[in-house]
Amino acid sequence: MVWAGISAKGRTPLVFVPVGVKINSSTYQKLILEPVVKDLSKTMFNKEPFLFQQDGAPVHTSNISQNRLRENIPDFITKEEWPPSSPDLNPMDFSIWSILEKMPVQSHIQVWKL
Repeated sequence: MVWAGISAKGRTPLVFVPVGVKINSSTYQKLILEPVVKDLSKTMFNKEPFLFQQDGAPVHTSNISQNRLRENIPDFITKEEWPPSSPDLNPMDFSIWSILEKMPVQSHIQVWKL
């Protein structure tokens, strides 16, 4: 499993989850929200405003993940605001993943071990 983010400003590091690790809200926060997403305003956006968007995966829409985003991200699309089944709003699922799947293992940027 891999997590990635894209924007007009660039891309985030790819975060590869080790085989066999179950992603739950706690793991999502530990591997992705805290080390990558929390600092996007400093690292990618140079303290400029941005809107964080994610899909409707259960770990993204859990109360604990939504609360963590409220505490750390200036603006994000909440689970209540996100339209269901909206491929036009989710470019990762329909264009980027096929490219990433073809990339060799050596191109991985970050691998997290638990």
